[in-house]
Amino acid sequence: MKKNLQTKRKENDLKSRVETKSSNDPPIYTYGKTDYAICILKHLLFSLVAGYLFFHRLSAAGIIFLFFPLKIIGDKKKKREKDEHKISNEFVDALNSLASAFEAGYAPENAFKAAIRDLQLIYDDTNVVLREFKLIDYKISMGMQLETALWSFAERTGIADVESFAEVFSTARRSGGNLIQVIRNTSGMIASKQEVKNEMVTAITEKKLEAEIMRLVPYGILVYFHFFSGDFLTPLYTTQNGILTMVGAFLTCTVLGFYTDKLTDIEV
Repeated sequence: MKKNLQTKRKENDLKSRVETKSSNDPPIYTYGKTDYAICILKHLLFSLVAGYLFFHRLSAAGIIFLFFPLKIIGDKKKKREKDEHKISNEFVDALNSLASAFEAGYAPENAFKAAIRDLQLIYDDTNVVLREFKLIDYKISMGMQLETALWSFAERTGIADVESFAEVFSTARRSGGNLIQVIRNTSGMIASKQEVKNEMVTAITEKKLEAEIMRLVPYGILVYFHFFSGDFLTPLYTTQNGILTMVGAFLTCTVLGFYTDKLTDIEV
């Protein structure tokens, strides 16, 4: 009987969370026209440089440029990861403001209003967490339950820490728990976890920078020979064996660059 009640409660919770999704909610993660334009221009520049250094042919640059959809997919993934990391750090600030508001005696709904005022002192109106807290406050004013509005934010971020906080907050409020203690403990745990993540990201970033430098070495060598010993490379662009050699060199650099990205693509 207890299991049936628990199952039914979980189903109701899931139904409530699904109903929180609204097409009117602004997207958390965006990849706009400017991002597309920058990505295409960067890939176009790479195509021209690689086509000239490895093949001395504009047609080769055109063939390389045809692979720009793969570049956009990778760029979108990197931007999403960067945005998630940024939101996670900002969410810690929001939790600290919420905890302070609860300790000051604010009711849950008013605590979010107080947190918004604190966040406005730190961030501008384009900040994602500030914007989402304002949206939560607006939904509450329109009659939506706080837990439902909070779950909508958590689900759209897809960040485990935000989802965990929404789960803990909803459970504590429904069961009549000590919200002040719950939020303070949750805030502390998330902050500690995020601090460790930041240290790991810093270490990984250093390795990624080293990988980028190693990836540019072959291009640097070709630039050096073009400027100081251009005749030395002429057979590589005019003979069949030379062209095959340069094709193999370019493919090797590309495959190793892709493999390096995979090695340094570590989730934290």
